[in-house]
Amino acid sequence: MPTSYGNLSQLGKTAIQNADIDRVEPSATRLQNNWQNGSWLSSGNIYAKDVVAKIENGNRRYNTGNRKADRQWQLSEYVAASTVLHCMDGWSYLGKAILSDLRNDAGTSSHLAYYAELRAVMSLLASVGIGVFNKCHASLIGHEKCEHFNDGPTHRFAWLAFEEWVKSNQAKQILFDVLTVGGKPASIWLSHSGLSYGFLAHRWLNHWGIDIKRFSEDRDARNEFSYRPNTMNRISIGDAISSIESLSNYWESCEPFGAYSFEMIDRSLLRTAIRHVFKDANGRTYKQAKNIYRKYIERMLHAVSPTGMTEQRWLNFFSAEETSFYIYDLAAKNEHHSAPGYPKQIISRALLLLRIATGLTRNLLSRVPSYNRTELEFWWGKIGEARGLWRPAEPPEDFIDLWQDVQEAMDQLNEWKENTSENKSVWDLWSSPDCARSLHCLSGTERIALWGLGL
Repeated sequence: MPTSYGNLSQLGKTAIQNADIDRVEPSATRLQNNWQNGSWLSSGNIYAKDVVAKIENGNRRYNTGNRKADRQWQLSEYVAASTVLHCMDGWSYLGKAILSDLRNDAGTSSHLAYYAELRAVMSLLASVGIGVFNKCHASLIGHEKCEHFNDGPTHRFAWLAFEEWVKSNQAKQILFDVLTVGGKPASIWLSHSGLSYGFLAHRWLNHWGIDIKRFSEDRDARNEFSYRPNTMNRISIGDAISSIESLSNYWESCEPFGAYSFEMIDRSLLRTAIRHVFKDANGRTYKQAKNIYRKYIERMLHAVSPTGMTEQRWLNFFSAEETSFYIYDLAAKNEHHSAPGYPKQIISRALLLLRIATGLTRNLLSRVPSYNRTELEFWWGKIGEARGLWRPAEPPEDFIDLWQDVQEAMDQLNEWKENTSENKSVWDLWSSPDCARSLHCLSGTERIALWGLGL
């Protein structure tokens, strides 16, 4: 097998270019039989443990006859399951990154947010049939068969594979198909604009993954978070009030709206996208050409007929002059990893990548015939209880109802903020029993995965 750690091998590049969710669907459907037995993988699947070692060693020992065929569908099954599992793990890392940032632990926060990004990319790649392992990786080629190729260690390959996939027309389509606004995919909105928008998908996805690129190419920088003392030179003490404001912005962007799990963040991304493509086509911003932009929005609204708001309210939303999109604005920055504001930037990029990975994984689950959330209760039930998202044996009937806990927690923190002085310390925040309970709730970002996956 070709080996190339600087760039993708030709075999690896071809695998990424041919990656497609349709190739994962048969393996995802097979998983349904396992769910009935309370498991992600089939009984006897050899990849349930020590998957990396078995891929690297087993391919040489069991690469003939029926053993080869058995191992291929077992690995295909593993890759299909990993779409959901990497996605959930990514959200878990993100919650812990946010919690560390609230306690001014910049090194730990950045470290955990980086792994949230990495898991988001691994989930996304798995959903189109690319299994990211260590040096030896796998691609699903249909009919539950796999090809293997050597293309470098995990971090490096994850970036190279993601970078190659982002170039594809499929990436453009997937990004704007995943974003859903007013009951319609963003791709429908943008197709009615008559303007080119593919460049934007390439730009956004490449930038949101910039930390994976940076740390895959600069191992010393990554090791600084992982192995070097974090508190030797970089202890910054933020105030409690700004911490609460950042936390509220993260959560408000993820507020579900009816049946739409990410309506708020998707609306803001679509508005930003529309303004970018408008400027690209007209050479002027929406502020510099207000009348033209307004007519452009009116035509689009007439063609799309979105739900959720009146046409006038949609028009007001897209035409609003003073808008702030906290997550997007932070994600767009590219400061050095030692900068005080860096943890919030990488958290924001991780959140955006997880939103896309969650949507793609939800798409894959929806292709499983007659799928319903009770089939996965063996998994999500334990997660909810283990992470303290609900009382034992009392899960909510609809995971969107978990937003109520979030809203109450944010209200409690905002009340404390309004009734306290501006210079309250982190100790003041955490020593308040009500605030500490609210902060615990708001570090449980696994709930976003639960409603985001449509469980």
